[in-house]
Order: sequence, then C-alpha cells, then structure tokens
Amino acid sequence: MFGLFKRLLGKDPNKSSLPSSSAGHSRPLSSSAGTLSSSQNVSTHTSSMTPRTVTSSNSGPQEPELFWPKRSVRWDNKYDVYICHSERDLPFAKEMLYFLEGLPEQLRCFLPLRDMDAGGAMVSEMCHGLGNSHCWVMLLTTWFLDDSWCRYQMHQALMKAPGGEGRFIPLMIDLPRSRYPVELSFLCYIRGTSGDHQVFAQLRKCILMYLKKMQNVMSDKAAVPSSERSGHESDVPGSDMGGPSSDSSVRSTEAQGPSSDSSVRSTEAQGPSSDSSVRSTEAQGPSSDSSVRSTEAQGPSSDSSLRSTEAQGPSSDSSVRSTEAQGPSSDSSVRSTEAQGPSSDSSVRSTEAQGPSSDSSVRSTEAQGPSSDSSVRSTEAQGPSSNCSEVP
Repeated sequence: MFGLFKRLLGKDPNKSSLPSSSAGHSRPLSSSAGTLSSSQNVSTHTSSMTPRTVTSSNSGPQEPELFWPKRSVRWDNKYDVYICHSERDLPFAKEMLYFLEGLPEQLRCFLPLRDMDAGGAMVSEMCHGLGNSHCWVMLLTTWFLDDSWCRYQMHQALMKAPGGEGRFIPLMIDLPRSRYPVELSFLCYIRGTSGDHQVFAQLRKCILMYLKKMQNVMSDKAAVPSSERSGHESDVPGSDMGGPSSDSSVRSTEAQGPSSDSSVRSTEAQGPSSDSSVRSTEAQGPSSDSSVRSTEAQGPSSDSSLRSTEAQGPSSDSSVRSTEAQGPSSDSSVRSTEAQGPSSDSSVRSTEAQGPSSDSSVRSTEAQGPSSDSSVRSTEAQGPSSNCSEVP
C-alpha cells in the first residue's frame, strides 16, 4: 500500500512540473509572438514601400529627348521618310504612317497616294518625293514585286544611295525569303506579318539611328523662315535699293559732260565758217555792183542798136549814119567789158575767201548765181550790138 501511495505522490510532482514547465515556456512564446507581430508590422510597412522601389527599378534610364537645331541638315529636305508601297498595301501603309507621324520626334512622311500633286506627272512626283526625303521604306510584299511602279521607285532610291547608307530600309511583310529582291541582297531587312505592329518600333529605331547623325551637322544653307525673309525685305529702305540707279544717273550725267563741251566746241568751230560766209558775201558785193553797173552800161548800147536797126530800114545813108552812131555803142561795149573785169576779179577773190570752209563755198556759189545770171544777161544784151556792128 505504501509503495502504491509513494508512486502516486511521485507522479503528482512530475505532473505538476509539466504545467510549470509549460508555464515557464509560455513566456518566451509570448515574446516570440511579440516579435512576430513586430515583424508583421515591419513587413506590412515594407510591403507598402515596395511598389515605389519596384517601379523605379523597372523603369530604367530614360532616353534623352532628341533635338535638332534649326540649321541642322535634317531641315534641308522636306520629308524624313518616303513610304513606298503597292496600292493593295495601302491600309497597312496608313497604319505605319500614323504611327511614325505620332511619335514625339514628329517625323515628316511622304505617302505617294496622299502627297502627290494632282495633275503632275507620276515620274516627276515620285522623283521629287524621293529626292526630298532622308530615308526610304520599301514595303516589300507580293503585290509590291508585281507592280512596275514600285520597282521603279526602288531602283530610283538605289541610284541615289547605291550602298544603302542607312537610308534604304526594306520591310518584308508576308514575303518568303526566297522572293527577296536580288538588288537588295546586300542589305539587312525587317521581317514581319501584316498584323504584327512590333515592326513599327524596329522601323522607328532604324530611322532615328540615321537622323541622329544630323544633330551636330549644320547646313551650309541659311534656313530662314519665309516670315523672317519678308520682314528683312520690308526693312530695306527704298533709298538703299535705289542707290545703284542714282549712281548710274550721276555717271550718265558726267558722261554727258564731254558731249556738251563738244557741242560748244563745234559751235565755236562754226564761227569762222560763218565769218567766212559773211566775208564771202561782202566780197561778192562788188561783183554784184559791177554786174549792175555793166548792165547799166549796156543799156545805151542796146538802145543804140535798136535805133540803128530802125535807121537802116529807109536808106543806105541811114546805114552809114547808124554805123557812125554805132561807134559810141562799140565804145560802150568795150567799156562794159572793162567794167566786167573787176567783177571777175572780185569773183576770184571771193573764191579764195571761200577756201577755209566747204559750207561757205556752197553759200558763195549760191550767192554768185544772180551775178552769173546777170553776166549771161549782159552777154545776151551785147549780142545785138555785135550783130549790128557786122552789118556795115
């Protein structure tokens, strides 16, 4: 019995020790629970902060915005991209166009069916678009290869850049590799499908890679906007523009100076001729006077000849008398001849005076006209006197 109770009593302390031990262990559990709760709070706090750190880590370094100065070579051409496509590929080409023009770089695109001028020749319009574009995108499809106009544009672009030089970008859409044009076999290409728009991002990368080369390359052309040009032209005063014309007018006035001097000199040179003409006229004066005198001297001879003719009619005696009467007439004719001598001398003198000027000689010749006429008349007047002298 005693041993039984001892065992029972020995078990009780052991059983009682278990709760005590469990109670002793309960304190660290509570502390651990406190640590767990604190750790949960920290985790919740960190979890609330994690999204910001994750977003910043996933964003990565942002690309700097591209910028081209006003005098960059890029602005020398009117377009950045020339999109060459067939007529059946127009819907896909429009999607590409809207994507490129919507970029922050504001790419300027040339779409033939949209940007060609109505009424213009197709060849000239295509060449104009190709020549004014930096890059050429060839939308290679089965319809592209079957279109002669598309192949013509491709060859024109290759002629402008035979080595590609990053400007010629082939874009294969739903086209097997075996049908890739032989002319482009040395160029890399972008391959995709009609519903895949990821090719647009690759295309953008290729275009910007070429345009980045133009950021630090300045153009030789002074690219001035039209508004500034008109402003500069309006600022230029009319007097400045008229400068050369005014100078030319002054020079023409100066050039006219010698001509006026020459006219004055010619007027002075004419002075002697006029003087000589006056002198010739004065010199002719005696000749005219002498001719008048000779005419007056011949008057009696003609009267005497008439009288002698009348006197000869009735009888021979009257003829004798007329012969006697004719004596004074012959004397008068001799006198008239002598009177004419000074006139011939004066005419010779007038001819000598007329030597310095041709004009004065002409005028003197005209002035001598009456004198010569008077001499002729005097000769005619002398005719009857000579006839009547021969009658006896």
